[in-house]
Amino acid sequence: MARQRGTAVPPAVGNRAGGTAGRDASMGRAASVRGAWERMARFFRQTVAELRRVVWPNRQQTVTYTAVVLGTVAFLAALIWVVDFVIRKVLELVLPG
Repeated sequence: MARQRGTAVPPAVGNRAGGTAGRDASMGRAASVRGAWERMARFFRQTVAELRRVVWPNRQQTVTYTAVVLGTVAFLAALIWVVDFVIRKVLELVLPG
């Protein structure tokens, strides 16, 4: 049967079920568990390798960044307090009692 131009071809359907159930059935339970341990070991090896590439800040940079964060937090807390105070006073004038 000839396919008409512009029609989609349906996806191929295989014999195995999707996901890990089909993999466990075809590989066997022991191979699946061994594969899980190998993937976990590879994950940790890659994590350690990535952490070795990280450029960590020195002590002076850490102190500077901490001071900037604390200063920003203090400034925003004061700003929110002032805005809250002004709104409260305006509402006390509008809604007495």
